[in-house]
Formats: sequence, structure tokens, C-alpha cells
Amino acid sequence: MKIPLIVTNVNGDLLYASRSVKVSGVLRIWLSANAKSLDSGIVYYEGAAIYTKQILLGGKRYRVFIDCDSAFCVGETIDRLKDGLFEVSAYKSSRRVNMSLGALLNMFVSTYLEELSESGARISVRRIASDVNVHVSPNVFAFCLSLMVRLCANAANVVNLSFANECGRVVIFVDTVGGEPLENEPHELLRVLLHEVSAAVGFKVDEMKRGDVYRIALSLTPLDVSLLGLKTELVSKYKKAFESYIAMFL
Repeated sequence: MKIPLIVTNVNGDLLYASRSVKVSGVLRIWLSANAKSLDSGIVYYEGAAIYTKQILLGGKRYRVFIDCDSAFCVGETIDRLKDGLFEVSAYKSSRRVNMSLGALLNMFVSTYLEELSESGARISVRRIASDVNVHVSPNVFAFCLSLMVRLCANAANVVNLSFANECGRVVIFVDTVGGEPLENEPHELLRVLLHEVSAAVGFKVDEMKRGDVYRIALSLTPLDVSLLGLKTELVSKYKKAFESYIAMFL
């Protein structure tokens, strides 16, 4: 059984599950039993090794479960996820690098196209007329963008990515442009995650609803002009993080 991500409250009530998870009555009973545990670490379900830990978000406690046997949860990737899984302080301390925004968006979309085999959200990217460098943590960028796409796709599963550079303030937009809702549930937990992590790293989130269009805008931190022109390679460790968040939320 593949369990990229499951989140419950401390009583074991299911709040979120990645789309690849098939939620059965037996699984709900197992989650309820394990959610009441105070321990973090490895538990087993139907022979699969599941990492679990309790987290605090918005003043409430939750229990997360992630499949340690999934293809993307190997080596340093699972170690990083276990150590900082949804811990806002871990995202706050993530290393920032100077990267092309176009390259980050292209890596996100190409990873999404490579990794998703089942139907779900459909993503397009509005062509960037003039690229810009941003000073961000690629892992935090991927995490926030995955949450934004999922929240928009819950309203309408065809979404568009675009950006604006307003006097050095770079803003990422995710808009619904058509299709059917991915799910009817709003998943408030994902919204809390997006806002808390964004605030911790200095991003600003705005949500707008105009008619049938739902938009989420993410303002990135101001550019450090002293870093413009520097180049940072898209190393494999960043792509692994992109794969992880896309598997969890999309």
C-alpha cells in the first residue's frame, strides 16, 4: 500500500490523505489507534513502514503519517522529511539560494508531468516574458506552490501559473481556469499549512475569489540586489523535494 501522506487529528479522525491513498474502514481503525500514541517513529501497516509524528499548527495538534517505502522517500530525502516534516521552524531555517524563477517554475511543472500518472490537477504556465532571479529556498518554494495548486484545484482542476515583477516584488499567481473540482472538501489544514509556512519565511499569501475564478497569490521576499547575476545549478536534491511535495499534495 502506498501512503505518501495522511494527516489526522489527535483522536485519529482523518483530515487529509494524498489522492493515491485508498481509505478503508480498516485503515481508519489503524489510524485512530496510532494517532493516540505519543511516540514518533516507524509503525507498520500491511507490511509497509510508516513514519509518524505529532505536529503543532495554528495552535492545534495533528498526527502525520508518511510512507517510508515510497520511491521518493529514500536516503537523505526521508531523513529530511522526518526531521522537519511540517515543522514551521525547519522551513524558516531552510537555506536560500539565488535562482531563476523561470527555472523553478519549469522544474515544478516538469516534475509534476513526470510524476503524476493518474488524473488530477492540470497545470499550465503562462509564458514568462522577462525572467527574474529570486532569493528563496527551493524546497519551501516547492512546498508552498504544491499547496497553492492543490487548494485551487479543489475548486477547479485546471489551473494556471503566472508571475508579476512589481518594482522588485515578485508575486506568483495560481488561478483556476476551468474544469471540475478535484474535491469538494476545502482542506482547511492545507490552508493553515500554507499561511504558517509562508509567514515563517517572509512570504505573503493572498486569496481572492471573483465569480468562478479562485486565485492565490504568493509574494516572495524582496530581492537581494547584491546577489543578482549569480548562478545556482538545479541539483538533484531540490528535484527530490519537488517530487516529494507533488506526490503528497497533487
